[in-house]
Amino acid sequence: MTWQSKYNRPDLLLALARAARAAGQLDQAANLYGRCLQALESTFGMEDICLPPVLNELAELYERQGEIVCSDNLYRRANNILAIYAGQLVPQEQQGQAPPDSADAVLRNGTDS
Repeated sequence: MTWQSKYNRPDLLLALARAARAAGQLDQAANLYGRCLQALESTFGMEDICLPPVLNELAELYERQGEIVCSDNLYRRANNILAIYAGQLVPQEQQGQAPPDSADAVLRNGTDS
C-alpha cells in the first residue's frame, strides 16, 4: 500500500495538492486535487458548498497548463454550486442529473481537449 492509497482525507489531499502546485509539480497537483474532489464528493455530495474552492484551484491549475475547456467547465461547476446556495438554481441531483465534470470524469478523462 502506497502513501497515496493509505491517506484519502480531503484536508490532507488538498494540502499535498497545494504543495505540489507550489513546487511546480503540476501533473501531481492535478491528480491530488482530483482525488481530493473525489473524497469530498463521496462524503458530502456532488454539489456541496465545500467543493467550489477546490474546483477553482483545480481550474486555475488547468488554466496555467493551457487546458482552457476543462478549466472553464470547472469554473462553471463551482459557480453553479455557489448559485445553488444563493438560491438561484435547483440542484441537478434533484433534477435527476449528474453535475458536469465530477471528479471521476476529470480523473478518468484527464482533460476535455
